[in-house]
Amino acid sequence: MKKDQIFDVYKTSLTKLFKIILLLCMFIGATSYVNAQQILLLEDLQTELQNNNQGESQQLQHLLEDLVSTAYIDVKGLHVYLKNGQEVQRINTKSDYLQQVYNPVEELKTAKLLEVRLTKEADLTQQLDVGQLSAITNLKYVYILSQIDCDIANVVERMVTGTNESLIIFYNISIPK
Repeated sequence: MKKDQIFDVYKTSLTKLFKIILLLCMFIGATSYVNAQQILLLEDLQTELQNNNQGESQQLQHLLEDLVSTAYIDVKGLHVYLKNGQEVQRINTKSDYLQQVYNPVEELKTAKLLEVRLTKEADLTQQLDVGQLSAITNLKYVYILSQIDCDIANVVERMVTGTNESLIIFYNISIPK
């Protein structure tokens, strides 16, 4: 082989290696972006997960859309629906009842998703201290769903306090008709 050919092979190999490293850095950066204490629109989170982590994307879809074991906390207290004897996977509550989530009973500690619904104007000023959610050991997602027409991104930014970098926090607005 001539020097020029060797140089071309070397250059091509380095270019490929650089592209692989660049893609790897982009993937790691995107994954850490999602896993950091970020607050994302549901649609953006789903896109991010579909592009970078299909397994996690499917798990989130399952928790959001399928019938899973769920604990409901409302004015009447705690109601637990267990599907096929499975542990609680999801907690559904309004912002008024977050204190019961901060000090969870044993049934709540296995949940992977906490859904907090904002249903009235006063809810827009509530606070969600994600630092107090550590007792729910399997918790991975916090979903804030507003049923009020508002600037939801700003409301959620003000609402979420504390830190818990293991959580993925996301939000959406869905106004009932």
